Amino acid sequence: MVRWVSIVGALGPGDFDRLQRRVTALLSRANALAFPNRRASVTLYTARHLAAAAAKCVFDQAGVAALLGHRSTATAGAHYGRRSRAQFAPPTARPDPALAARIAELNSGRGNTTRPITSQRPGDATPG
Repeated sequence: MVRWVSIVGALGPGDFDRLQRRVTALLSRANALAFPNRRASVTLYTARHLAAAAAKCVFDQAGVAALLGHRSTATAGAHYGRRSRAQFAPPTARPDPALAARIAELNSGRGNTTRPITSQRPGDATPG
């Protein structure tokens, strides 16, 4: 992941779009070979959902929003992978604390809480 971020960070204008198209094409071919009779496929968006689910196991809602580039703390909860579906692997990326604090501040009056999410593994009993 760190290597991927360093590669993407070094790209020039238009390079990211070309890289994204190439990775998408490679995933499409891999899906066709691995799952020839399946209509659903693994995509870059699948990876985003998996990363969101793993992040929900470790970070609070503002931290998850910061990692995903969301302004609202509610978006990841409503539209991205559920914490209970995560294959537990601690994320290597960390949210920017200042950005997470700003997101928490922006959402404080909207009823979106920034309750901490416990670091328990999926399948463990929910704390009462």
